[in-house]
Amino acid sequence: MTYDLAQPTIRGDVALLNQGRRGMDEDSLAVCSAVLLDAALAGVVEVTGKRVLGIDRRRVVAGPAGAADPLIADLRRRVEIASPGSPGDWFERIGVFGEDAVAEELVAAGVARRVEVPWWRRWLRHRSLEVTDPSAVAAALARLKAVGDGRSLSPHAIGLGFVLRETDLLGDMLGRRDARHVSKRLDDGVLPPAGRAIVATLREWRRRADSIGTYYADD
Repeated sequence: MTYDLAQPTIRGDVALLNQGRRGMDEDSLAVCSAVLLDAALAGVVEVTGKRVLGIDRRRVVAGPAGAADPLIADLRRRVEIASPGSPGDWFERIGVFGEDAVAEELVAAGVARRVEVPWWRRWLRHRSLEVTDPSAVAAALARLKAVGDGRSLSPHAIGLGFVLRETDLLGDMLGRRDARHVSKRLDDGVLPPAGRAIVATLREWRRRADSIGTYYADD
């Protein structure tokens, strides 16, 4: 399954809106958490346990649903065979393969193409994709704006808004005014329990980033 304008994915919307940017922790975190959130919304993964006295005892487990989507099916297989991990652990595990996989989905769908990046720029923030179908970006932006003006509280749009907000990318996509409108309405949306746990983990990582200056820190 590749990116489909009729059935978009959160991960695809994130990568398109951010033009496949890499080189900063929040860029990677946004895509990788979106992959996990897509799996949660599809019922392919669930999250058990909870955070107790500052210790994260939440664990990502395989859900009852199968997946026709190759990337999400691959993620489910990895969850089944890997050692138990929290949502935060899985953000990092997905980072090994997720960004390239999402980029390949968009390229295969014909909505983006790869950008050749000199080796020395790969250590800095850079675009790895060029959008070739502006309507795909316009549709993703419309989904976000529909949350802000109260026209939509779909799980997809709410999940997309949370991912971008908790990685500090929402304002980059919408501008400060529209981003504030979207942010105010996100908590009115409904996500499945696994989706809420993933968003909660993102929020915790953002708070940690604000205090120590990096998204990647041990619990």
